[in-house]
Amino acid sequence: MIESRIESWQKQCMQAAATLVYESSVEIGRQIGVKLPPEPFSAKQQKKCRFDGGINADGTKGHHLPLQPAIQDKHVLHEIEIAEKEMRPPKASYDVPLTHSSHSSMPTYRLLQSFGADTFRDAKLRPPHALPFDEKTQSFLNFDGNQSTMTEIKEDAKRWQQAFAKDAFTMHVLNHDHACTKTCNRNKGQSKAKKTKEKTTQKNNQLKNLAPADMVLTM
Repeated sequence: MIESRIESWQKQCMQAAATLVYESSVEIGRQIGVKLPPEPFSAKQQKKCRFDGGINADGTKGHHLPLQPAIQDKHVLHEIEIAEKEMRPPKASYDVPLTHSSHSSMPTYRLLQSFGADTFRDAKLRPPHALPFDEKTQSFLNFDGNQSTMTEIKEDAKRWQQAFAKDAFTMHVLNHDHACTKTCNRNKGQSKAKKTKEKTTQKNNQLKNLAPADMVLTM
């Protein structure tokens, strides 16, 4: 009895996680029919994962994944725009205030007031719903106070899909894109191994200079 309940609970958890956790930032858009731009893919990432179309060890041709430009957050783009107007170099991203950042902005498409709005940017200025959407009413009130039609509800759902897919794509890319910078653990390990190899090579060269010509010393 207990085993079957645990197994059922594990299965339900896996099913729930599958709807919340994605390795691909475009998966949500694919599921709800929203076309999104390709995920960013740098030359360094292409080289690391060997998706450069080169020849594999077994002689077969590897997969080629084309490069895609990185996506800048809104606060960084705002700083670049201001810097161009002030004719100065833009500040580093970690020195720029997060005022316009996606991480510090409330997505207005999730607000109740955004129903029927042409653009979700102005949703905060709209009044809240006077009618809840449930089995009894099956409707919302529009901005003009009139009861919404099913056509208007479907149009709003399409706008919500677009906003949700783009928001999920942006947040996934900004938070989960692995740039493999100097602070990456892989680079730290490679850097340590490289330094050890350089020291060993240097020590071998020093010993070779001290040893007879017919002796070969290796470490």
